[in-house]
Amino acid sequence: MEHEPKLEKEVFAFLDELRESGKISMQFATPYISERFSLPYREANRLLRLWAEGNRPKKKENSDKPPRF
Repeated sequence: MEHEPKLEKEVFAFLDELRESGKISMQFATPYISERFSLPYREANRLLRLWAEGNRPKKKENSDKPPRF
């Protein structure tokens, strides 16, 4: 399902607010997105993953430490 960029921005803003509230662990946010925006579960989950990828901490490229495995 394709979504509009406006919807994506609205969902991302909702997720930012939800995270800041501390009410739930963000890994369980899919049903909240689905209900709030009347989206199928799969689309809500896809948007959550897209949001999460954009909110990962940036890796330092020139780290003095060896990579961890």
